[in-house]
This record gives sequence, C-alpha cells and structure tokens, in this order.
Amino acid sequence: MGFNLTVKKKAITLTIILAFLTFTYVLGMVFSSENIQNRKAQEPVFAILNKESVARIEIMEADLPTELEKKGEDWVVMIMNTAFPALESRIDSLLDLVISLKKSQVVSANPENWQNFEVSGENSKQLKLFNSSGKVIAHLHVGKSGLGSKGNYIRLEGSNEVIQSDRSLNFYINSSEKFWSDLRLFARDLTGEDIMRITIRSRISFLGQESKAQSLDYTLLLDNIAGVETWQAEGMDSYPLSAKSVDGIANSLASFEGNEFIVDVAQDKAGFADPVAEIEFTTIDDASYRLQVGTYLEETNQYYIKLAGQPYGYTAAAWRLEKILVPVETLADKEQAD
Repeated sequence: MGFNLTVKKKAITLTIILAFLTFTYVLGMVFSSENIQNRKAQEPVFAILNKESVARIEIMEADLPTELEKKGEDWVVMIMNTAFPALESRIDSLLDLVISLKKSQVVSANPENWQNFEVSGENSKQLKLFNSSGKVIAHLHVGKSGLGSKGNYIRLEGSNEVIQSDRSLNFYINSSEKFWSDLRLFARDLTGEDIMRITIRSRISFLGQESKAQSLDYTLLLDNIAGVETWQAEGMDSYPLSAKSVDGIANSLASFEGNEFIVDVAQDKAGFADPVAEIEFTTIDDASYRLQVGTYLEETNQYYIKLAGQPYGYTAAAWRLEKILVPVETLADKEQAD
C-alpha cells in the first residue's frame, strides 16, 4: 500500500514538473524577442487611420514642399501659394497605400542608425497628414528603398524604430506638383459624342498648312437629316463633311489636356486679351465652353491656353491644337463630293 502511494506521488510530481517545463517553454517561445519582432512585422504601420479624416497632405523632399488640400469636396494642389485642381484619383491611391502599409520588419531601434537608413529628419523625405483642424494625424519619415528594393525604410515621428515597409512610397514621394495636377480641361465624363456644335476661329498657321487658308472661321453643327445625325458646316449645307474627321475634332476637344498650369504669368503676356485662336463648343445638355489660345512659346512648342471664365490657364502642346485647328476643306467627305 505504501509503495503504491509513493509511486503515485512520484508520478504526480513528474507530471507537474513536465507541465511546468512545457508551460515555460511555450511562454518563452511566445515572448521570445524573435517572435515579438515577427508579430511586430505583421502589424499595420498605422493602427487607426481613415481616409475621410485627411484634409491636407504635405510631402517634403529636400526642403521643397508639395501641399495638397481639400477644399469642400475637391482636392487642390498648391503651387506658389495658388490653388489649382488636383487629380483626386492619385490622392486616393496615395491614401489607400498609406492606410494599408504594413511593417515588413523592424530593422533598428537605435537613433544612431537613423542616418544610415535616411530617416533622421535631416536626410529623410517626409509625409504628413493633417485633419480639418490642422492637427497632424500621421507623420512619416521616408528613407531609402528597403533590402531587396522592397518597400522603404520608414520611421514614425516620435518613435525610435526604423521599419522596412511592405510596399514602396517612392512613386508618390518623388513626384512633382505636375504629377498631382488635374490638367484635363473638361469633366472626365465628357466625350466627343456629347458635343453638338463647334466654332473655330484661328490666325495660327501650323507647319504643313502654309498652302491652306491662313485664318479659320467656321462652325460645325450636328443636325438630324432624314433620321441620320450628320455633321454640317454652317452656311455650307451642300458641302458634305466626313463624320470621322469631325468626330476626331470633337474627341480631341473632349479629352483636351494641358501640360501644366500657368503660374505667375500676366494676362497680357499670356496673350488672352487678344487670343490667336478661339474654340467654342456646345454640348447636348446646352453647356457651352470657350477655349482661348494665347502666346506661342517657341522654345517648347507650346501655347498658353485658358478656358473663358476660369481664373487659371495652362500650357498646351502645339500638336494638340493642330489636331483641332484645321481648315474646313480638310474635313470634306471626298467620297460624297465625288
């Protein structure tokens, strides 16, 4: 009887010791520095951050800030303290990336190493997000590309940790103000099929048009003739036009895009007081637009352009205008004319 009790006690003791050792081992594995680092590496960079709370974005590179601000429902890019329309799709993409950014690995927690990863503040690029009250809700120091060109080395302001992010921010951080500018002159849902009337007046003579009329002044109308929508030149009813050629002009107008915004250029220098060309068009919903073409910039083969009624202008490539400012004779339907 005594022998059995002794064996039982020893078995219980061994079981307790084994359970304790197993518990200690598991605890050690869970809280080992390696596993803690691995768990940290799987965490999002920002625990709580939502797109709707962001009202201003500041990107700093080499003391050159790019500022994006939300004005009502629209985003603007600040260029020389002037607000210009910003491309909202690109801002959304940046914010989606920042919000979904994760830690690939924690590479250092020693401030002495910041300089090596270019996240010191002195040599880092910086990304700041502000709310509508002007409070900073996210501040990232963005360093060089991470190991294997994956992600960036980044550091949150106020933290000692240098993190390698799972995705790169370089595409957005290294971009100029032009990258953020919405240079499309008209609404993105406007198409050539929406345009019903086009008036062209021009004193420009493009290369290759020297033998043609030096000045243009005509109006194109989309009429319903015998149940068929047909382009006609006003006052030239018997002059058949090529639908394909006129549709090409309408499509070029609808998708017209400038090269960059005009900054700090006087109206008289831009040539808008006496434009060398004007293009007017009306859409099916009776919206009307007038595009003015001003001074020619010989060095870059561009023109200053402006939509009447808008406070800002653009530069535009000459080739874009050359597709629109064509003599009416070039729009003739040669098959019908024959």
